[in-house]
Order: sequence, then structure tokens, then C-alpha cells
Amino acid sequence: MMLRTQQRRTGAYVVEFAFVAAILVLFLFGVFEYCRYLFVKQVIHASAREGARYAVVNTTTTNLVTNTQNQVLKRMSGLDKVPKCNYQCQVYLADNAGNNIGNAADAGFGQYIAVQID
Repeated sequence: MMLRTQQRRTGAYVVEFAFVAAILVLFLFGVFEYCRYLFVKQVIHASAREGARYAVVNTTTTNLVTNTQNQVLKRMSGLDKVPKCNYQCQVYLADNAGNNIGNAADAGFGQYIAVQID
């Protein structure tokens, strides 16, 4: 008669894989979410920068604020329509610290125009 010294563990690898796979999937989705956060942040910064460039070049137009906000919307790639997103774009005359001191259309040569996206 032969004695078995090692018992078979049928199905043990499935349970172990479930634990490892759950941790792997959580880590993978965490990386994806962080990448999405960085993407959205980069798009918002680039949109604000392009809006500020547009505002500085076109200071003589009558609808400066509206045109600048439309330019920013073009650059947002549809991120302004994301659910639970309270998109707001402000264009204003700013001082050295970035504080709002008036209407952007009143900006003279050498004054700052700020574009703020919330």
C-alpha cells in the first residue's frame, strides 16, 4: 500500500489568483485614473494658455471676453460637458498678482489679461 505524503489542493490556485488579480486590477485602474487626471489638468492649462494668447492678440475687438471664452471652449475637447463638471471661464484685466481689477476689454499695452478656468 502506498501512502500519499502530499494532499492535492484542487482549486487553490483559483482562489490565490482571485486575490492577486483583484489587487492587480485595482492598481491598474488607479494608474488609469491618475493618467486621466493628468490629462484633464493638461487640457485645462493648455486651454487657458491659448485663451490668454487669443485675448492678448485681439484686445481691440468689441466682444473680447465672449470671443476668448469661445476660443477656450474650442480647445477644451469636450471636457466642459462632462457630468458633474461646473465649467466656468473668466476673462479679466489682472494685476501682477493675478487679481481681477476690471474688464479685459479695457486692457492697455503692457497690462495683464487673465483667463481663469474653474
